[in-house]
Amino acid sequence: AIPVFGLVQSIALAPSDCLQLRLLLGFSMALAAFLLVLFAVLCIDLRVQAACLPDSILEEKLQNIVVDGISMPLGFWNIGWDSANVVAAVVRLICVEALGFRINITGSSSDSSLPGLLALAGCTTELGDLRCTENVAANPHHVAVEFWQDYNPVKEAWVQTHHPERFPHSFNLGYVGVEEVFLATTEKQAAYSARGLALQFYTSYDTAWNKARDFFDSYKGIPASSLSKCTDTLAGATTMGPLVQQFALDPAGFDPSGAANCPDGQWWFAPSCRSTPDECIPVLTGGNGWMLDGLMQRAIAFNMPLALATAASWGDYVSLPSAHRCLFLSWEPSTHFLERQTVQVMFPENDQPAEGDKRNKAPTTVLSTLVHQALEKAAPRAYEVLQQVQFSQADVMAMLTELKGGGRPEDVACKWLLNNTRKWREWLPKDDPTDCLSGQGLVSSSGEFVRVRAEASACAPCVAGFFASKLTDDRGLTHTCQACAVGQSQPMWGSETCTVCLEGYFQDIVGQSACMRCAKGSYAKGLGHSVCTECSGGKTTDGTGFRFASDCQCPPGTYQDAGSGACMTCSEGATCRGFGAAPEASPGFQLSQILSDGLSVFACFGDPQRCPGGGLDACASGRRGIACAECEPEMSPADTGCCEPCGRSDVLPFVAAIVSACICLALVYYKVNNEDTARQSYSAWLITVVFGQSMLNLQLIGAVSRISVQWPEPARSCMKFLKGLAFDPEILRLGCVASFSAIDLYMLRLCTLPLGIAVLVCTHIVVATLRHGGRLRERLSALVGSIGVIVMSLFLTICSWILSPFRCRHHPNGKWTMVEYEVILCWDSAEHIGLLVAGGIALSIPMLFIASVIHLLRSFPVRMSAGDVNFLNRYSFLFARVKPASRWFMLAFLLRNLVVATLPSIPNAFWQTFLMLTVFVLSLCGTLRFEPWKVPLLNGFDVLSNFFLFSVTGISMAFLQNVDLEAVPEIMLIAAVCVLVMLPIALVWCLARHMRSKAKPFRWFICHQKSASGAFARLMKIALAESKTCLGGSKGRSAEESGHDHFFLLES
Repeated sequence: AIPVFGLVQSIALAPSDCLQLRLLLGFSMALAAFLLVLFAVLCIDLRVQAACLPDSILEEKLQNIVVDGISMPLGFWNIGWDSANVVAAVVRLICVEALGFRINITGSSSDSSLPGLLALAGCTTELGDLRCTENVAANPHHVAVEFWQDYNPVKEAWVQTHHPERFPHSFNLGYVGVEEVFLATTEKQAAYSARGLALQFYTSYDTAWNKARDFFDSYKGIPASSLSKCTDTLAGATTMGPLVQQFALDPAGFDPSGAANCPDGQWWFAPSCRSTPDECIPVLTGGNGWMLDGLMQRAIAFNMPLALATAASWGDYVSLPSAHRCLFLSWEPSTHFLERQTVQVMFPENDQPAEGDKRNKAPTTVLSTLVHQALEKAAPRAYEVLQQVQFSQADVMAMLTELKGGGRPEDVACKWLLNNTRKWREWLPKDDPTDCLSGQGLVSSSGEFVRVRAEASACAPCVAGFFASKLTDDRGLTHTCQACAVGQSQPMWGSETCTVCLEGYFQDIVGQSACMRCAKGSYAKGLGHSVCTECSGGKTTDGTGFRFASDCQCPPGTYQDAGSGACMTCSEGATCRGFGAAPEASPGFQLSQILSDGLSVFACFGDPQRCPGGGLDACASGRRGIACAECEPEMSPADTGCCEPCGRSDVLPFVAAIVSACICLALVYYKVNNEDTARQSYSAWLITVVFGQSMLNLQLIGAVSRISVQWPEPARSCMKFLKGLAFDPEILRLGCVASFSAIDLYMLRLCTLPLGIAVLVCTHIVVATLRHGGRLRERLSALVGSIGVIVMSLFLTICSWILSPFRCRHHPNGKWTMVEYEVILCWDSAEHIGLLVAGGIALSIPMLFIASVIHLLRSFPVRMSAGDVNFLNRYSFLFARVKPASRWFMLAFLLRNLVVATLPSIPNAFWQTFLMLTVFVLSLCGTLRFEPWKVPLLNGFDVLSNFFLFSVTGISMAFLQNVDLEAVPEIMLIAAVCVLVMLPIALVWCLARHMRSKAKPFRWFICHQKSASGAFARLMKIALAESKTCLGGSKGRSAEESGHDHFFLLES
C-alpha cells in the first residue's frame, strides 16, 4: 500500500495535471490504502482467533452434551491459580478442537479447589453448612482440573459419605503438589559455600549446633506496614496455644487465653531466640496465617530460631520474599517465586501423625481431574480423554515458566499441544470399542476385566492397584488391566504402569493402590520391596518408612555404646531419648566418663543442686569431680549448689573454729583444775552436766543426719549447722584456706584429737608452772580429767570421724563412693584402701579408751574401799554423774555412742534408721529402768532426750532416699518374732518379781535413830569394808560386789 500511495502522491504533484484529476486520484488511492490497512488488521485478528490445531473441528460443528435429555455445553469449573489455568487450557483445547465439544466456563475459585468439587457434586456451603441440590442432571458443572485432595478432608468425606452418587470421579493428572517452607537457592548456596551448611534440611537450623541466621536478613528490615497484626490472623486465636502445645510445649509463647504472644504485635519469636530477637530468622506466610500452628510446633520442637509473621496482602506476600532473604511458606507448582529458584526445606517424615501434629514434613498432594459421574454416559469420548490426561512435573513447570514470561494460558497450552502431539493424541479414544487406550483394559458385557479381546465388549479405565498392559492380536494393539505385583502399587485409575515401592515402603499383596511404610522397627533399602528388614540388636526406628540400617537406633530408655554399638539400658538418674540422642543426666545426678568402663551415673546426695543434670560431666558452676562433689581451686560452696570464688572473709570460719576449740579446751582444763566438789554449788554442777548432755544430743542428731535423708527446711539448715560440729570442710570453707585432698582432710580429722590433747598438755605445763610451782605430777589429775572430759564428750564424733571410710553410698552405676568424700570410690581405689587401713589403725583409740573405762569401773569398789580420793577426783568424768551402783551405765553409754557412730556404715538406709530407733528405744528403757543419774532431774532430761532422738529418727523415715522396700517384710517379721519371744519372758520376770516382793529385801536391819546406834552402824560398816567379807555367806566378796548397797545408804 505504501508504494502505491507514494506513486499517487508523485503523480498528484506533477505540475501539468489538472486540479480535479489530482483530487480524484488522491482521494481514490487514499481510500484504497485505508481499505488495504483495514483488511490487514482484520486478517491479523482472524489469525489470533484461529484454531490451535491444524485439523481442528470447525466451530459450527461443535456439539453440546446431553445429560438426562438436557442439552448443555461441557462445563468447566475454573480453579483460578496459574498451574490450574494452563493445564485446564490444554484440556479445553483438546475437548473443543479434537473432540468437537462446545464448552463453557461455568464458575471459578481462586483460593481453594474445594468449590470445584462441591460444584460438580451439586452442593453449596451456606453459613458453613453443606447443602446439596436435588436435580443432579441440571448441574452445568462437569470438569474441574487440578483438584488438591485432602485439603478439606471433613467436607470431602461428608459429600462422599452422604452423597456417594454425586461424588465426582477423580483421575490422576500425573504430577503432585506440596505446601511447605521454602528458601531461595542463593541463600542455600551461600551457606553451603561458607560453612558447608545444608539449609534445605531442618537440622541445620538447630541453634545448639549451627548459626543459620547469618545467611538471612533481620526481621527488623521488613516493613511493619506490609505485615498483619497477630490479632488479625490465626496467631490471635485462643485455640492457637492449645493446638501448638499439645505437641510442643512453650508456655511463654502464649498468653493465658491461648493466643500467641507477639511482643511487637506482629512477630512471634521462637523460644531459642526469644531473648535475643535479632538472632531470629524471619519466616513469612500469607492469608489469615497459613500453617502458623505447624510452623510454631517446628520452631519449638526442633530448636529453630524463627520469627513468624503474616503478610498484610497478596501483593506483600508475593513481593516480600523476593526483596528480603527469608524463609517463606509457598506451594508447588506455582509461578510466585520462580525467579528465586526456590528449594524446599525438608522435615522428618511420618505418614501416621497424630491429629494436629504438624511437626513433620507436609505430605505431597495427588493432583487430579474431577469429572461429573454423568459424563461417563453423556460424553464417553470426553470421559475417556479426561481419564487419560497426565502431565509430568517437568511439563507443568515448563508451561509455568513461559506463563511467567508474559504468555497467555491459551497460547502456552497451544504451544505445548503442538510440541507434544504424539503424547496427547494417545489420549484420544479409538473407533473399535475394544481398542483400549493406554490406561484402559478390556471388560466383558458384565463389566468384569478380561484378558482376551474375544471375551470383551468394551474398554474401561483400570482401577487403582491395576495397570494397562499392552496386548497385540490380529486386530491390532489394545490393553488389558493387570494387577500390580508385590513390591508395586498404583493409586490412580487409568494408569499405564505400576509404581515400584520407594525406599522405606513395601507391599506384600498384589493389586494394591498404595505401598505401605515399613513399620516401626524395620527398614527397606532400595526399591520394590515386598517385605521390610527388621532392625537387629534390640534397635528400632523413630517412626515408620525408614530406608537404611543406619536408621535403626536404640529405642527410648537406652543408648548406644560407643565401643560395641550395642544398646545399653539407661541407668537410673539418666534420661535416654534414644534414636542417636546422647544420654543426659536428670537433675540431681551426674553423667560421667571418669571411669574407664564407659558412661556412669552418679547420684548427687545431700545437695542435688550441685548437679543440674544435662550432658556429660555437667556440674553446677565452679564444681567438678565425681558427683560434682569438689569445688574448683580457690572456690567455696554456696547455698545454691554452685561454688563461688573465695573472698577474704571465707577464712574466718576456719579461724573461728580453731580459736573456739582452743578456748573450749582451756575452759575445760580450768573447770577440772579448779573443781572442788565440796564447795561447788548444786546449780553449777547441774548446769555443767546438762550442757554436756545437750552437746552429746547434738552429736547424736548429727549422726542421724548422716542417714540418706532429704530433709526439708528448716531441718536441712539445722543439719547443715550440725555438720560444722563434725569439722565439715564445706562449712569451715577449708578450700579457701589451702588445697586439701580427700586424704588430707581425713588425716586432718584424725589429728584433731592428738592436737587437742597437745593443747591440753601445753596448758597443763603452763598452769602447773605458773600457779603450782612446776608440780606437774601432783597436778596430773587435772590433765587426765580434762582429757577424759574431752574424749567422753566427743567420743561419738571421734568414732564417726574414724569410721568415715566405712560409710559408702551406692550409685545407679553400681559404684560406691564415700559419704563424706564422694570423690573417692569405695573398695576399688587405692585411696580408699589407704583410708581403710588408716581408719582401722585409728579405731584402736576408742577401743583402748573403752578398755580403760572397763578397767576403771572394775577398780572403783576397791579404790573406794581403800579411800583413794585421788582416784575419784582424777576420773570424776566417769563417776561424778551416776550413782555408784549404776557406774556400769557409763560403759553402756559409750557403747551406745559407738553403735550410733557405726550404724551409718550399713549400706541400707532403712536398716540404718530401724537399728538406730532400736538403740534409742533400748537407751530410753535403760534410763527408765535403772535411773542411773544421781539427780532425778538428769534422769528426766535423759528420758526426754532419748524420746526426742527417737522421734527425730522416726520422722526421718518419711524422707529416706533409695529405700529398699524388700527389706520391710523382713523387718516386720523380725519385730513380730521379738514381740512373741519377749512377751513370755516379760511375763515370767514379772511373776518372779511379784513372788520375791513377799520376802524381806534385807537379812539384817540396823537403825541409827540415836547417836550411839549411828556410831555403831558406822563402825560395823568400816569393819565389813576392811574384812572385805559380806554378810549372808558372801565370803570373799566385798559389800559393794555382793550388792549390799544399803550400807552406804545408812551412812548417808
